[in-house]
Amino acid sequence: NSISDIFIWEMAEDNNGDIWIATNMGGLDKYNVETEKFTHYRNNPGDKNSLSSDKLRSVFIDRSGNLWVGTWGGGLNVLDTKSGKFAKYLHDAQDSSSLNNNVVNNIFEDSSGRIWICTDGGLAEYNKKQNNFKRFKKVKRITKID
Repeated sequence: NSISDIFIWEMAEDNNGDIWIATNMGGLDKYNVETEKFTHYRNNPGDKNSLSSDKLRSVFIDRSGNLWVGTWGGGLNVLDTKSGKFAKYLHDAQDSSSLNNNVVNNIFEDSSGRIWICTDGGLAEYNKKQNNFKRFKKVKRITKID
């Protein structure tokens, strides 16, 4: 009954006071403050509803209580906390409405309720109605030095 990895990237607290922990190589951990016990969520290649990767980078809980998990190479996951099933969003080079990249470094919700995903390939905005993404490409800045 302990954390699954000593290296932690990020933590988030849900409305129940439980702590969700994005670990480097051990998947997602949930610490229940009442029972003082951990629940571990890991990738299971035989289960399409499991976490897409155990290499995590970010965890975020939006104002609706949805738990978003960013991975290193496994894209974006959203956990249905009632069923324990993950929805997965991956980069698809043939689909311009998919994620920019499968390395998700950060997740943010703005004051309008829009979800922003920061990937190694640039920024993406999640479209709730269409269940897809609007991509924003990286911009290279050129500075002229006289």
